[in-house]
Amino acid sequence: MPIAVAVIAGPMMWMLHRLDKKNDQQHADNGKVLVSIREAVLENRDDIRDVKQDVRGLKEDHRHLSAQHRDLVDRLEQHMEEPR
Repeated sequence: MPIAVAVIAGPMMWMLHRLDKKNDQQHADNGKVLVSIREAVLENRDDIRDVKQDVRGLKEDHRHLSAQHRDLVDRLEQHMEEPR
C-alpha cells in the first residue's frame, strides 16, 4: 500500500510544486504591472493638477476681462448719451 501511495502522490506533488512556481512567476509579473499602473496614475494625477491650475487661471483672467469689458461698454454708453 505505501508504494501505491508513493506512485500516485509523487507525481501529484511534483505537479503541484511546478504549478506553485508558475503561480509565483505570475504573481511577480502582476506586481510589476501594478507598479507600472501606479506610476502612470501618479504621473497623470500631476498632469491633471496642472490642467486644473491652468483652468483656474483662465477663469480668473476671463472674470477680469469681463469686468473690463463691462466697464468699457458702460463708459461708451455714457459717452453716447451725452449731448453733443
